[in-house]
Amino acid sequence: MTEICIWVNLKVYTKHLALTSRDRCYLVSLIVESELQLLGRLNQTIRKDVWQKWSIEIAKLFKGESKELYYVPYHVVDGKVIQASGLIHNRLITHRRSLAAVGTKKRNSDSDSGCSSKSSTASKLHKRIRPLPDEFKESEHINCQQNLDWLQGTSYPQETLKHRWQSTFDARIKILKEVSFIEYFKRFPGLSLPNGHELLTSDFQTVYPLANHKFEENFPLIKMKLLKLLADKAESNRSDDTIIELLDFASAGEEQAIIAALLGIVALLRQMHTVAVPKKKIWRLTRDETRISFLARIPTASEVEIFSIQREAFNASKGIPNQPYILAVGPSWKNIHLFEIITTAGPRYQVSTICEAVKLTYNLFWALDCAYPKASFPCWMLIQRAMFDMTSKFDVEGVPLRELLSQLNQI
Repeated sequence: MTEICIWVNLKVYTKHLALTSRDRCYLVSLIVESELQLLGRLNQTIRKDVWQKWSIEIAKLFKGESKELYYVPYHVVDGKVIQASGLIHNRLITHRRSLAAVGTKKRNSDSDSGCSSKSSTASKLHKRIRPLPDEFKESEHINCQQNLDWLQGTSYPQETLKHRWQSTFDARIKILKEVSFIEYFKRFPGLSLPNGHELLTSDFQTVYPLANHKFEENFPLIKMKLLKLLADKAESNRSDDTIIELLDFASAGEEQAIIAALLGIVALLRQMHTVAVPKKKIWRLTRDETRISFLARIPTASEVEIFSIQREAFNASKGIPNQPYILAVGPSWKNIHLFEIITTAGPRYQVSTICEAVKLTYNLFWALDCAYPKASFPCWMLIQRAMFDMTSKFDVEGVPLRELLSQLNQI
């Protein structure tokens, strides 16, 4: 078997005797890609005993990890066929599909390569959300195409990945203007790595080089202003249990104060907005629906998958698209272990603080040209205006948001 070196979060593993989702994803990616490279021909079949050996070795090395989590082979139970499953199997299928997509004949070389002239049908394929660049460098066409082909077929070594990612920025933006962000994730497997978000942050900083610095400068002051507005509102309305609870755990520490300030945005909006949904219906949001859309919490990491499925089913029932969102993991708001950014396109990114989660999720919205979640739209607009100090011709404001921004400016 191939020897693989992997760095895991030993602090989390030692405490919980379980790998994080990020470490599992990284480990499985390394195993699958290493075995495929050894195989030579990607269309050959790797016997199931290879994957079974890997799952057993993982369970031996990391006590608490179940081998069934990583690989369960095809088998028959009571005459019923049970397909192969597990993280290794899922990664193998995803990897093969990505490579197959690169090898298929493109329907339109101009639009798919991203290195030729702009497609006249781009506006029909993908509705613009963000003010992405309209002018591109048109040099080094051959290297550009070679790098794009490489990026759409593999993701290692990572130093090469980062270099080729940056060198194809202009070409990839052309592609992004023509496809959904979910399709974009499928085309570039490097985005599915545990640190794939660094590629998107790099894109965001290329277009908006000062925005993240603005966030770091503005956030401490905006946090204090939000907490003051919450305290003022609690003073005038002592029966508002939600605000009293927020102020209570805001005193538990700096991280809790930041979470309280962000959740307080929902409580401070004078009224919830409405969202137009299919069949000419209007969705009148509650504060709980807005809060969960903006920043939800689950007790343990094992519930991430269930929550994601439920959220996607809820969005489907409303006829609204799935967008990236933040999910806090911990038994209470006073005790959060980590934050997961769920992309709904496959990969999940993990960070340790709420500031990192907000900044990264915001970067994803703009780097992927996707809209804010409809239910939490005012929250993200406030973050955009007050914390990142950004505006665009695509912005939409409501009266409650303008009032809250005005209150923040007056403090």
